Parts: sequence; structure tokens; C-alpha cells
Amino acid sequence: VTFELVDRAALGVDSVQLVSRNWLIRYDNQQYMQSSGAGVVGEFPVVSVAQPYYRYCSRVRDEPEGLVVCGFEGEFTVVPGTIDDPLGPKFSLPVPYIELPAPLELA
Repeated sequence: VTFELVDRAALGVDSVQLVSRNWLIRYDNQQYMQSSGAGVVGEFPVVSVAQPYYRYCSRVRDEPEGLVVCGFEGEFTVVPGTIDDPLGPKFSLPVPYIELPAPLELA
């Protein structure tokens, strides 16, 4: 997943910081699992004019055995400025459903 500061003028601030994320993960048997919590992979990245993007890779730790992830959707909650120095209220960035190619093989 890559966060990128695309239109600073429309945002009205020079930076945002990730506060939390919420994913709805779909498996090949049509089962769903929710994964949510603070930050991502133990970090609370700041995306700014000086650092315009942040990229990370994550996975669910307790995936049901034998099931394959087929897709996911969700949202990120961010704060303008930083968590320690907010410049406005938190807001959500929706992530539309993304289908993963099958078969998914991990190296």
C-alpha cells in the first residue's frame, strides 16, 4: 500500500499523519475477516511535502489455515498535521475493494 500526498492545495495542509486503519479481508471461501488498529506495521507515518509518499506491505497474522486472500477494502484514518500537533479534525480515506490476482504465491 502506498500513501501519497497528491493535491496539497485541496487538502489545505502540508502534511497528514496516519492514526489507524480498518480492513475487511475476503478469502477464497467467501469468508471475511476484519483487521483494524492503530497505525500500520507498528508505525504512524507522516506524509508531507518533504516526504510525499510512504509505502508498506502487511499481512494478517492469524489467517485461517488453507484459505487464500482474494481481496480487501477498508479505510485509513488520518489527522492533518501530526498526532502531537493536529491542524484539524481526523478524517477517513476510503480504500475501494481491491481484488488480488489468483493464485497468490508468497516467496
